[in-house]
Amino acid sequence: MNGKNKAFSTLDMVLMESGFKQTEAVLQSNRSNITRFAGSAIHQNTSESDVSLSIRAVENGKTVSSSLNSIDPDSVRKTLANMKETVKYQRKNIESAFLPVSKKAAHAKTYFERTASISPVKKAETVGAVAGACLAHKFTASGAFQTGVGEIAIANSRGVRQYAESTSAGLTLVVSGGDSTGYAEAASRNVDELDFMS
Repeated sequence: MNGKNKAFSTLDMVLMESGFKQTEAVLQSNRSNITRFAGSAIHQNTSESDVSLSIRAVENGKTVSSSLNSIDPDSVRKTLANMKETVKYQRKNIESAFLPVSKKAAHAKTYFERTASISPVKKAETVGAVAGACLAHKFTASGAFQTGVGEIAIANSRGVRQYAESTSAGLTLVVSGGDSTGYAEAASRNVDELDFMS
């Protein structure tokens, strides 16, 4: 995760290096962790993170866009140079000749620290409690417990400047016993709102 200051520092660099009359940059970062279990036992815990930078620019009524999975300044400059070459061959489109202007954005609570900071150990304990409850009734449990953190920042040369963080949590559960199975799932941005035992 970049954080608000670093995210806008990256976007400002894109706008400064652009060379287009109008430029928009969107930075998205995500970090996720998933604990998988089968036969009432955990068999995998994995984490991954990624970042993507999308750039859109307008020049003389022509629009060009590109995306990259790096915020390295040299990679950004190379991408902008390619966009400068590509825009020469684009057709003019008056409907998309102007990027959006800044407007006040409504606030929505999408980030919960407890979800962002939950540890693999705590997730394993939760899975253990779910599996234990199933075993007590002679059932076996399989599924996955996933949590994630994301951020998105957007800035353009017409004054748009917005940033938001979000979290997610979800449990998928398959319970098997005898000749039958049952399925359940739950999801929330706030892990504390998930009822794992009902």
